[in-house]
Amino acid sequence: MLSKNISLFHEVIALPIPPDIRRLNDEEGIKSTMKKKTAKYHNLCRIKFNNTKLERAQKRHMSQMPSGSSSEFKSPKRLRCTQRSKDQQPDPVEDVHKCFICDIESPLFSLREAMTMKLNQRLVDCATPLQDKQLLAKLSSGDVIAQEMKYPPSCLAAVYNKERAKTRQTEAESSRIQEKI
Repeated sequence: MLSKNISLFHEVIALPIPPDIRRLNDEEGIKSTMKKKTAKYHNLCRIKFNNTKLERAQKRHMSQMPSGSSSEFKSPKRLRCTQRSKDQQPDPVEDVHKCFICDIESPLFSLREAMTMKLNQRLVDCATPLQDKQLLAKLSSGDVIAQEMKYPPSCLAAVYNKERAKTRQTEAESSRIQEKI
C-alpha cells in the first residue's frame, strides 16, 4: 500500500514529505526496493501517505486541471474574509489596554493574560513584602483570572525582581543584626 501510494502521490505532485523517488526505485519497483533495503518508517510518516490523504490530493489535483473549454483553474479552497474600507480604522479602545500591575497603556498584542491561580498567589506573595498598596488593593478585589488581568511580561518580571531584591535586603539586615548579637 505504501509503495503504491508514494508513486500515486508523486504523480499528482503532492508528496507530503519530499523523498527522492529515484532512490526509492531501483528499476524493480518501489515495493521491492523497500523490501530489499529493509526500509522502515515511522507511524506518523505512514499516516501522511494513507489512502484518505491520497484521495484528497487527487481531488485537489483534478480540481486544478483545466475544465473543458475554460482555461482558468478552479480554486481548491475558497477563503472567506471581510475587507475594511480605507476610511475604517481599527477601534483604538480594543487595541490598547492598561497593564494590571503598573497601569501603563500598552498595545494588546504585547500583553499576556493571567490564566492560573498560581500567578495570583505569587503576586500576593510579592506585593506583601513590598507593601505595594495599589497592587494589593487590586488583588484583594478578586483573583487575577476573574479580573481578566493583562500585563506585559516585563512588568511581571519587574515585580518578581523587586520582591527578590527586597527579600535579599531583609535577609542581609537580619544576618547583620544576628552577627552583632
